[in-house]
Amino acid sequence: MELGELANEQRSWKFWSNKRSPRLITNRGTADVFGAPVIEEYNPLLEEYVDCLHFILSIGLELNLDDIKYVKANPESDLVITFVECNTYASDVLQDYFEDDFILINESYINLFAKFKGLGEVLGFTWDQVEQAYLEKIRLTTRDRRVATNENKLYLP
Repeated sequence: MELGELANEQRSWKFWSNKRSPRLITNRGTADVFGAPVIEEYNPLLEEYVDCLHFILSIGLELNLDDIKYVKANPESDLVITFVECNTYASDVLQDYFEDDFILINESYINLFAKFKGLGEVLGFTWDQVEQAYLEKIRLTTRDRRVATNENKLYLP
């Protein structure tokens, strides 16, 4: 699902559309920790990429497949083929999991991660940009959890 959301945001494959370029910077309304409105710029394509990364990393952690530090990106020149291959490798991970094939699942996961890193390169992201956006996502998620927890504590008797 996350890969589909990323592809949808990328847009170039939508041959019928007049808006085939991805939105790289846009504004959104949000609130600060005190609830005051804030307008911020963000890159929706990078945000969707980071959402996918978070999902892929979560799968790896759940399956104890976290030895990916030195995985090299495996980019393709064709963006559509890269998306298809990412989906194929994600399906392979799922199939290997359901077949209890924990030897193949490691290979499938490494292939998925390498192809996904390559997708980031094809989309024009540096790993530093991705890492910074990922850390910001985690920071905001943590802040939102903290705010929600604090708000709940205020209302508890």
